[in-house]
Amino acid sequence: MPRQRHPRPADGVLVVRRGLSDRAVVDGLPVSRLATTVLDMADRPGCSVADAVALMARACQERALDAGVLRRELEGRARHQHRRALGLALDEVGAGAESLPEVTFETRVRAPHRLPAFERQVEEQDGSRTDLKNRRHGVNVEIDGRLWHAGERFHLDRQRDRRAAARGEVTLRVTPLEIDTSPCAVAHELSLVLRSRGWTGSLRTCRVGCRAAA
Repeated sequence: MPRQRHPRPADGVLVVRRGLSDRAVVDGLPVSRLATTVLDMADRPGCSVADAVALMARACQERALDAGVLRRELEGRARHQHRRALGLALDEVGAGAESLPEVTFETRVRAPHRLPAFERQVEEQDGSRTDLKNRRHGVNVEIDGRLWHAGERFHLDRQRDRRAAARGEVTLRVTPLEIDTSPCAVAHELSLVLRSRGWTGSLRTCRVGCRAAA
């Protein structure tokens, strides 16, 4: 809504005022730019951090935006409800992360413990996708959300695991809760699997008392 207009309030409508410089034109109609819309949606009441990251990831993956455009838009908003969390997530979203758990895996499990890098959302030859893959050691990580146990998805995921095993790969499944609450334990277990498959690196502790050193 341009700042100079003052329409009557309407039930179910949240009015966000923007300057004319913020708009684009689509089919002859003035609209807010996509980066503006994405962050407006992420700032609406009731939008969780996970949903906000998913919105940004979808826009980037569809090649509609890049992470740099979203970062510049976010930096211009001092009061966004998820400003800090989205700022931390943007680098991983730009690198292909699809969800908050994938971002958390990178920032709390892999990088702090100096584990080898994993590719994200890898397209397999059979048409399936792997959440995280280390090709050198043949190790996959699948992040199981609440949909994993539902109907057809459950069977498709198990079929994908069998095909990975047929390629000589091992698949580890972790939940978003484990990544969030026990990142050091996940890193320790993942390091043991990697070492069993030839990794010669050293697991680093991320802090005093890190469980990865157990």
